[in-house]
Amino acid sequence: SQAAPAVARAIVQLGGTVHQNCAARGIETEGGRLCGVLTESGTIRTKAAVLAGGAWASSFCRQFGFRFPQASIRSSILSVSPGAGGLPDALHTAKISATRRGDGGYTLAISGRGRVDVTPQQLRFASQFVPMFLKRWRSLAPGGLQGVRSGHETLQRWRLDRPTPMERMRILDP
Repeated sequence: SQAAPAVARAIVQLGGTVHQNCAARGIETEGGRLCGVLTESGTIRTKAAVLAGGAWASSFCRQFGFRFPQASIRSSILSVSPGAGGLPDALHTAKISATRRGDGGYTLAISGRGRVDVTPQQLRFASQFVPMFLKRWRSLAPGGLQGVRSGHETLQRWRLDRPTPMERMRILDP
């Protein structure tokens, strides 16, 4: 995708910095406003930050009293190297979805095969997501314990001076 590099470039052009491969553990506030981001490498003093936590975003926000409804659904996908021709940039059918990546390759997914792990976080936001799940019930199946095992669905609080669930599993591969 071209979105992440474009956002990073815009942040730098606006005078910000981008920190990759450096897990954020928490935030510091002063007078109700952000004044720093605590990372595994130390504190970054700032008045503004972009949350790019992916599947961990909701759990991260909960640590600090912010409500960020998020539902995780697992599905099988595969990556096709650049060179495939004749496909549009995006395609969705009842059987398959294909999306062109920034490198010219494609990400392919099997449509209608999503798995929903029943986790405390899924239950927490159930009132917001159950109506959508009911509309798509034919495309969903009960999942397993992957959401609990990987830590991205946790409701537990973590200490800021120790590794977080994001550091234990940096790339979500349930």
